[in-house]
Amino acid sequence: MNYQFTFLSWIFFLAAAIGLFVASVALHRKKTLSARYLILLELAVAEWAFMAAIEAAATTIPLKLFWSQLSYLGITGAVVSYFFLALVYGQYRRHLTRRNIVLILIIPFLTILIVATNNWHHWYYTNISINPNNNIAVYAHGFWFWIYTSYAYLLLAIGLIILLKAILRLPSIYKNRIILLISGAILPFIGNVMYVFNLNPIPGLDWTPLAFGISGLILIWGVYKYRLLDLIPVARHKLVETMVDGVMVVDTQGRIVDLNPAMETIIGVPANKALGQKAAEVLTNWKELLDCLQDGKDTQTEIQLVKNNLVLFYDLLISSIFNRRNLMSGHLILLRNITKYKFAEKALRVSENEFRELFQNMRSGVAVYQSVDEGRDFVFKRLNAAAEHLTQIKSKDVIGKKVTTVFSGIKEFGLLEVFKRVWRTGKPEHYPTSLYKDERISLWFANYVYKLPSEEIVAVFDDITDRKHNEVLQRVIFQIAEAASTVSAMDELYRTIHQLLGKIINVGNFYIALYDQEKQLLSFPFCKDEVDIYPKPKPLGRGLTEYIIHTGKSLFLPKKEFFKLVEDEEIELIGTPAELYLGTPLKIKNRIIGVLAVQSYSAHNVYSEKDLLVLEYVSGQIAAVIIHKQAEEIIRRSEEKHRLLSEELGKANSLKELLLDVISHDLKNPAGIIRGFAEIAVEEDPDNDILKYLYTSSNNLLKVIDNAAILSKVGIGDEIDKKELDLTELIEIVVGEFSTPLDELNIDLEINCVKPLTITANPIISEVFRNYISNAIKYAGTGKKIIVNIKQNRDYLIAEVADFGKTVPKRDYKRIFTRKYQLEHGHGRGLGLAIVKRIAEAHNAEVGVRPNRPTGNIFYLKIRQK
Repeated sequence: MNYQFTFLSWIFFLAAAIGLFVASVALHRKKTLSARYLILLELAVAEWAFMAAIEAAATTIPLKLFWSQLSYLGITGAVVSYFFLALVYGQYRRHLTRRNIVLILIIPFLTILIVATNNWHHWYYTNISINPNNNIAVYAHGFWFWIYTSYAYLLLAIGLIILLKAILRLPSIYKNRIILLISGAILPFIGNVMYVFNLNPIPGLDWTPLAFGISGLILIWGVYKYRLLDLIPVARHKLVETMVDGVMVVDTQGRIVDLNPAMETIIGVPANKALGQKAAEVLTNWKELLDCLQDGKDTQTEIQLVKNNLVLFYDLLISSIFNRRNLMSGHLILLRNITKYKFAEKALRVSENEFRELFQNMRSGVAVYQSVDEGRDFVFKRLNAAAEHLTQIKSKDVIGKKVTTVFSGIKEFGLLEVFKRVWRTGKPEHYPTSLYKDERISLWFANYVYKLPSEEIVAVFDDITDRKHNEVLQRVIFQIAEAASTVSAMDELYRTIHQLLGKIINVGNFYIALYDQEKQLLSFPFCKDEVDIYPKPKPLGRGLTEYIIHTGKSLFLPKKEFFKLVEDEEIELIGTPAELYLGTPLKIKNRIIGVLAVQSYSAHNVYSEKDLLVLEYVSGQIAAVIIHKQAEEIIRRSEEKHRLLSEELGKANSLKELLLDVISHDLKNPAGIIRGFAEIAVEEDPDNDILKYLYTSSNNLLKVIDNAAILSKVGIGDEIDKKELDLTELIEIVVGEFSTPLDELNIDLEINCVKPLTITANPIISEVFRNYISNAIKYAGTGKKIIVNIKQNRDYLIAEVADFGKTVPKRDYKRIFTRKYQLEHGHGRGLGLAIVKRIAEAHNAEVGVRPNRPTGNIFYLKIRQK
């Protein structure tokens, strides 16, 4: 038999069936580009799995090769389809041009052709064998297999990167869908890597189609749970979910990509059914809106809709949306229900009785005016209850009076000109939200003005003062936070806070108190008061400020309640009592750092409980800003201190260098003269030991002077002169200087080095070995031994001085090279080793110490060879 259908074959058939099922589900959503690419992907997977099933059943090599060759239609198609799907979901569909698609398909097309003609050239399969144990074909691959595999992995990697970037960029409601797409690629990728790189528990078995079957199940779950095939938005800004106005986003293809809950209510279609659908199919009852949308131009107009036998009027605004490259990516649709305004107008025209009923029950304020003086002014005719409430006037008090008399600020407000224009032209106007202010009221109004057939003017208005107050409050908080980085000093910050708070609350009497918990001091860095003078920093007392600090609670305190606190001995009477006091603690993470307070000495109704809420709301931001600015001040003062110290240090270094130059100059001359005379005397009397000693000492003195100058440069980090030196000769000279103490202590000093050994250094480097040998003699002990070893490799030369005395504790290894550090009960290894370290650093070398065996220490110098 040529075919034996095993369990493996049926597993592949199952994977093919899953792919066909996913494709059929996606087929019902084929209107979206993402669905079409998913269909191609799953059909390719199904073809691949189906061919793999038959190949697994075939029992001869020619048959297995034949079905394997056919499977490459699905293999290449699956990779390319997934890449295209990632581009769509990642919002890179603009790259899916005909030219780019053709370029991407070149390698897959060549692969199919090469696989089909493999028997002629063996570029793809070089050898095929069948495992007799499980009937699985094992393929040996040619060079083109690796070319295609690399290409496929590249497309997969780019697709995954695009999807990962989309997760970071798109709103959270789309992230689960993209994670599913990524998961759908990871499993087949793992399966393919197992097959390609022989990480296979079953040699020759390609797990990729099976993994795609599992991925298909994941995608099916995503389609039903997360609406995987819904269109990804081309322009998604954060919609205000609580907006009364309906907002919808439509892409350039006319598909709905976003809408807020208000728009769902207006159109009567939930978001999960509207997203991804053509606007023309969802908004079948909105002919006027669709006509404006198809026109493609930005527009603002009024439209109407008959819904449940009711005529609804909407203010329609259509605005174009542009992406970062300034290319149009869709339209923003804003619908505002103005039915109540239209109903008011219609009711006025149809029936006075109906008008009065609607007029009195409207939530918006409505005022009707009659023109006088040929339209130069207007008098009140009617006011509804809402208008009386909003403007704090009564109809009986204003009917017949001019609007300019009742509202003295109407000219400056700009509404009078609107009245005149509407009365003259008959065209209704929306007057933008503005602040009306006079000696009686201060409110934010939005107005809609139109003219009645009776020549009367109607103004429909809403009070949005609370909303505007919140906007101003948010702006003030932002400006306070911004002040922390813009103002230069604390005093200026306090003045700025006072000025900004004045926009939202009366700050005629205002102070900021700060509490230093460590010093237990209360200070008043800023205060503005009509009566009292605030004290300098003082210990905590029992005033109102301290009361708020102790209780940690805000205080709304009328004068009567203030005196009750005094009577109850909760507080003491300090300063002049106010008619009304408002104070709130300044807190940082539940830690009270001070108090923010306002008060009034003249009126008890200047503030309300709402003002206390405002203080509490801004106090946290003010506390954070003050702490931030205080930290900046501390850092600034620290930087200034360090700058001055640095300048002083620079002057000291200059003075030190000058002093050493003077000493060197003034000492060198007499020392040189002494050495000259001593040299002449030795030549005349070579057997005189005193003259020899005088010559040697004067010569050493000159070396000390030279070394002092060099050490000065090393100490301040200046570059020192270097030349080629024979390190072996230099060490032997240093050792010769210690011949007397070595003999007296019966210490044997052994030198193990190669001659000559040239390094580039300054002669001052001899001080390293002079210090090492001197310390070794002090700590080695009588009758001990000192060994000097010099090692070298390709990069470094290492000189070591080993003794067998008392071992330095490991905790002191680094500290003994610091200035003036000495070991316990010891002497030496203080300033000398600190100088050793500076000399080493000047040569880009390293010094250190490690224990010797059985006892003692090895001090080393590690210097890079040129």
